[in-house]
Amino acid sequence: MKTINAYYLDASALIKLYISEKRSEIVNKLVAKQSQIYTTTLCVAEALRVFKRVHLVKQKPPNTKAYANCCLDLISTINDENIIIDDQSFLDRETYEETEKLILKYEIDLSDMLQILSIKSSLPQRSEIKTFLITDDEGLFCAAKCENINTIWLRDQDVYKKLELEP
Repeated sequence: MKTINAYYLDASALIKLYISEKRSEIVNKLVAKQSQIYTTTLCVAEALRVFKRVHLVKQKPPNTKAYANCCLDLISTINDENIIIDDQSFLDRETYEETEKLILKYEIDLSDMLQILSIKSSLPQRSEIKTFLITDDEGLFCAAKCENINTIWLRDQDVYKKLELEP
C-alpha cells in the first residue's frame, strides 16, 4: 500500500494562500499538488483575524473588497473540501490538562497547542498516511518537533525538497 502524505497548515501557512507574502508560493504549490490538506477551526479563525488586520486595520483606507475576498475564498476552499477541518475537542478534561501542560512547557498559544494535539490524535487512525505540520511559526515548529511530529518549517532552505515541489 502506498503511503499518502497529509499536510496540516497552521494559520501562518494558511494565510499565505490568500495574502501574497514571503513563502506564499510554497504553500500555493503544495495545495495545487492536490495533496490532502488539513487545518483546524482555530487556525481558520486566526486567518480571518489576520485578514482583518491586514486589509481593514493596517491599510489606509481600509480595503473592504480585499478583506471580503480573502474571507470568502478561504470559506469556499473549505466548503469545496480542498482544505479539510480536523479539530481536537478542547472542552474535555483530559485534553484541557494535556493542553495546559504543553502550553506551559513550550510557551506557545492555545491555537498552536491544539494544532499539535489534533495531529497527534489523528496519527494512530491514519497508519497509511504520513502526516506533516506546515508552519512559518518558529515556536510552533520547535514545539511540534519536540512532540515527534513531522514538521516542515517554511523558512527551511530545503523546504521545496522536503515537500517534493519544484522551486
